[in-house]
Parts: sequence; C-alpha cells; structure tokens
Amino acid sequence: MNCARNCTHAGCGFDSGADERAGSNRNLGNTFRTAAQKFRGYIDVRMLKLVAVPFGTPPPAGINYRFAITYENEELRQKWVASDIHQEVWGEMEKMSAPDYTVLQFEVI
Repeated sequence: MNCARNCTHAGCGFDSGADERAGSNRNLGNTFRTAAQKFRGYIDVRMLKLVAVPFGTPPPAGINYRFAITYENEELRQKWVASDIHQEVWGEMEKMSAPDYTVLQFEVI
C-alpha cells in the first residue's frame, strides 16, 4: 500500500559508526523489516543517511542516520510497538540509536 494520506510516520536519530552501520542495515533488512511486515498496516521502514544540511541547524554531533517507519495509521503502529516481537527486534536496533533519542511522529497529509 502507498501512503497517500493520514498514514503515520515515526522516526529517531541514530549515531552510527562504520561497524554499527553494517549491523543496523543487516538487522533492519533481515530482522526488523521481516517482523514489522507481518503486522497489519505496515507500509515501509528505512534507514536514512544524512548527506547535507543545506539550511538551518544540523542535528547533534554524530547523529548521521534517521530510522523511519510508516504504518497506515497510529493505532496499527501502536499494535506493532506493543508486540513481543517488536520489543525483541527494537532492542537490537536501539543499541545503535543516539543516547536519549527522541522519537518524532508525523501524519502524512
């Protein structure tokens, strides 16, 4: 499903060095995405690499990646977040997140 309107998108910053990048990309593709896809409402999950800050204030030092997940709506995303498998696979991803990370939630309009 494409996310035309009213989808929910959540993301957080990652502080990843070369070794962590390889692990996070492998975990994202092989484990996290596979688990998330099994839940109703899943649309997409990606790791975005910061390449430039053409305008404004850059993120804190070291925050060079953003994890992003999209679901049809927040209710379905929360069912995924509350699942046992999410707790298991997010734990591995969280090891590569920035300390005291913030999760931002957006609605596609």
